[in-house]
Amino acid sequence: LEDFFPAVNIKESEKQFNIELAVPGFSKEDFKISMDGDVLNISAQKKSETEKKEEKYTRKEYSYNSFSRSFTMPANANADSIDA
Repeated sequence: LEDFFPAVNIKESEKQFNIELAVPGFSKEDFKISMDGDVLNISAQKKSETEKKEEKYTRKEYSYNSFSRSFTMPANANADSIDA
């Protein structure tokens, strides 16, 4: 299992905050987003496996990538309006 911490950009405008994560290779279905009080939790897990058969041997490789990031939301953030 390989943990990493993706680069994050946080943008603030008059009406919203945008959090962008650089996570190439992940799809929308890999992500889990939740709120715990005023803390926004973003996590993802991706599993892939490959199998290669040649002559008298078989090789099967597994790859797991995961991360979890937490952000304390400012007092003026509306948790009910969180969208991903």
